[in-house]
Amino acid sequence: MAMPWAGRVKAILQMGYAGEGAGKALADLLFGTACPGGKLAATIPESLKDTPAYLDFPHEGDVCRYREGIFAGYRYYDKRGRRVLFPFGYGLSYTTFTCSDLEASRQIDAGTYTVSLTVTNTGGREGSQVIQLYVCPPAGPLFRPVKELKSFAKVMLKPNEKRKIIFILNDRDLACYDERLDQWVTLPGIYTIKIGFDSGNLPQSIELSVEGSVDDSPRSRELLKLDSHYSDIFENQAAAEEFFCFLVEQGLLEPEQAGSPLLIKELKKTFWGFAQHLDMNGAGRITPELSQELLDRMNQAILRSTPGPETT
Repeated sequence: MAMPWAGRVKAILQMGYAGEGAGKALADLLFGTACPGGKLAATIPESLKDTPAYLDFPHEGDVCRYREGIFAGYRYYDKRGRRVLFPFGYGLSYTTFTCSDLEASRQIDAGTYTVSLTVTNTGGREGSQVIQLYVCPPAGPLFRPVKELKSFAKVMLKPNEKRKIIFILNDRDLACYDERLDQWVTLPGIYTIKIGFDSGNLPQSIELSVEGSVDDSPRSRELLKLDSHYSDIFENQAAAEEFFCFLVEQGLLEPEQAGSPLLIKELKKTFWGFAQHLDMNGAGRITPELSQELLDRMNQAILRSTPGPETT
């Protein structure tokens, strides 16, 4: 949605698909009988050229590509540092609100966290407000959004009325998907909790120390999967040696061919995972069970060759 005229008006009332009661609702809002409290469910950019889908919309032939991946909506604008016209979660009101007394603590149950704050209606009208909680992850090996909305609460308050809001988070709320490990992980570190009234207005923040729920050491991240590419195998000498030893055992290679630079170069050209490639090019000798055996052997070789944590 482009709004090049937005700077020439004092306010914008967006009704959307308001239904059969739209007329009365519109009149109540315009004449002050009701206090607006709606929030944008999308980011409004300054220009359509700023949107993450600009280069791929509407589509090419019958294929629509979502190249933005996990960086949809406000996540994209945050990552690119783009200024927007109206941020996600934005909305006007005839009254004003403030947040205070932000606290965060970990519960006795591991992986459960409580975040609380006080919301006050500081204006002269009764109105509603949506308090939004975003989580900013610590720096780490995974490519992640700057922040993500993880919870929200809507309250209706009279003038000068206060209310305590409590959010309950768990490790799953802090998790992200690790394609290399093929699972959701909660990485250890310092997470920043930001709270406010839209994604561009988050005045309250507090840090949360998280232990994490997965081994994210470099050692664990080197392990292979059935769909790992040959490039991943050949990055580790121990895994590569185990791979070629296996092929010789299965009669797919002569001993003198093992480790051939030319063979490695050709295998790296394929876009298949090693298990699928061997299934198609293994002369019918490589069953799923044998692929799993090879995977286990290569990962065991990696673990033996990679220093682990010191033990006493």
